[in-house]
Amino acid sequence: MRDVTASFLSNGWVTVFYIVLCLYLYGDLAIYEAAVAKSLRDITCNYAPDNCTQVLSDTDKCFTDSGFDITRLDMYRIYTCIFVGVMGPFVFFNLTKTKYMQMMTTLTRWLALITMITWAVVLLSEGKGQGHPAAANPMKLPELFGVCVYSFMCHHSLPSLVTPINEKKSLFKLLAADYLLILLFYYLLAFTGVFAFNHLEDLYTLNFLPDRCDNSKSILMVTCLQLFMLLFPLFRFNMLPPAPFICDQSPPRALIIAFFRNFGSLMAH
Repeated sequence: MRDVTASFLSNGWVTVFYIVLCLYLYGDLAIYEAAVAKSLRDITCNYAPDNCTQVLSDTDKCFTDSGFDITRLDMYRIYTCIFVGVMGPFVFFNLTKTKYMQMMTTLTRWLALITMITWAVVLLSEGKGQGHPAAANPMKLPELFGVCVYSFMCHHSLPSLVTPINEKKSLFKLLAADYLLILLFYYLLAFTGVFAFNHLEDLYTLNFLPDRCDNSKSILMVTCLQLFMLLFPLFRFNMLPPAPFICDQSPPRALIIAFFRNFGSLMAH
């Protein structure tokens, strides 16, 4: 992408490109961190209020019977520190031969996507849908833009889709079909979820937490699927654990090198 930017714009805009890319990648890592830490916290914490329908807050305690006064926010921060401490050192390493890790990542993504859609469809087909979304709410536009950030991730696959194709005549049709399929899955995921659940969590997989008000014994298969959905952010990230951190080291390094190169040129003149 840097070469494309340099082909059409000046060096100053190449620097702007690197700055924006750095901000994007670090924001991407922040999303990963929040997803993993929040999922692990909700799996670990077992406290349930007397009113099972009460929404838990960050100040609620994490454990029902514990000698430690740890709140849900404290547990989230603990997992955040563990995540940064374990994954942070990977910025100093490199990564090659990721074929099988990418295959496992693709498998878990497809499994999670199909499970989420199927689960919501089953709830709707059984008449258990609780969602009553408004037709339009302009006040929710900021949240829409926040969610759309991850739809941009689909564009990352463009080079890997285009490069292996020798015959470029049908390229537009192939890409159109690919992105149409992506759009259909987004629609399925969004519309089934918004009508199936009364409230959508900021991390959609958390909507599949076991119901605190349901004291009946769950089917083993259902419990396994719920656990898989809750751990999906962790699986997704840990299939390629160092990759995002390794990707994050390249733009800052290139930005620093470009800065000192330009600074040296100015000093020479």
